[in-house]
Amino acid sequence: MAVFVTSKDASRTDPAWQDLDEINGAANKGVRLAADITDEKAQVLFVDIEPDGFIAMHSQPERSVCYIVEGKGTILVEGQPDIAYASGDTITFAPNVSHGWRNKSTPTRLLVVVLP
Repeated sequence: MAVFVTSKDASRTDPAWQDLDEINGAANKGVRLAADITDEKAQVLFVDIEPDGFIAMHSQPERSVCYIVEGKGTILVEGQPDIAYASGDTITFAPNVSHGWRNKSTPTRLLVVVLP
């Protein structure tokens, strides 16, 4: 749920979830996405990865900051050793860094902020 507050009122919205079967043409497994805020200044996304799911290697031209709400697993970064992640971690990707996510046996939820 998101709460949008203006000087006149507040409104609540529940982001719509959609399956994310592929990214940049590569197949994912057990991934869904909900865009909470999308505008010219930033995107705020929720990403769920099912147990033993994965997000394929990909990159984007923007910087992204990922907060691990829950779960644990491994981040793959091209040309670097794997990086373990767990609840409470924050990972920042510079623009155009190829990376992927591999989940362990528990569900993972990410809060992702994409900055131009």
